[in-house]
Amino acid sequence: MRRHIQSLVLYLLADDGTKLAGQIAQLTVDESNAAKVTLADIAPYGTATDALTNKPLQGVKVSVYWADTKLNRSMGRKPNTRVELPRVQGMANRNTNLQSTATDGQFGWLLPPDGDYYVIAEKEGYKTYDGHGSILHVGKTAVKLNFALQAKVLEKGGLKAFVSGYPNGTFRPNAGVTRAELASMLLKALGLQPRASAVEYSDVPDTNWAAGAIAH
Repeated sequence: MRRHIQSLVLYLLADDGTKLAGQIAQLTVDESNAAKVTLADIAPYGTATDALTNKPLQGVKVSVYWADTKLNRSMGRKPNTRVELPRVQGMANRNTNLQSTATDGQFGWLLPPDGDYYVIAEKEGYKTYDGHGSILHVGKTAVKLNFALQAKVLEKGGLKAFVSGYPNGTFRPNAGVTRAELASMLLKALGLQPRASAVEYSDVPDTNWAAGAIAH
């Protein structure tokens, strides 16, 4: 008898007996009819990273949803609803849907086979990752999903300049700051307007360009 090699899919069973996507295994039967199964590790995990630094992000809240596809509708799955996943012993997160990424940025689920999914991920200080446009198809075997989050930036106009330089267009970063310049910068930073009538200072005439600011 010649050696025979056959590929097969080993499904996983959740605690309640639900069949979940597994992994492809290889069955080898040698000349003496001895059988051997070779199975790669089932690793349905993904990683969330910072889009700028590429470093993993901890504490990202991730959830998986049913995508709005013909496949899901034909199987009675309600599109754009969070997937109700069965618990799985042996997984660190027990297959919870809505979980937070670990220190290495990892998250993961074991999903029902033959389904289309997408992921929503949120973290304070970052834009929400909306996976509607990145549908994850799971056939018979578990799959990975990696994504990056974009840090939020201040809205336009969120910061205002309060140091404008000199009338001739120069800017002297190494020069000392006078009382008049400091008063002007403080008013701009605090969003205040110069006083219309200046307080009397013996060394500050009303004609001084910063008299109104010093008056505050």
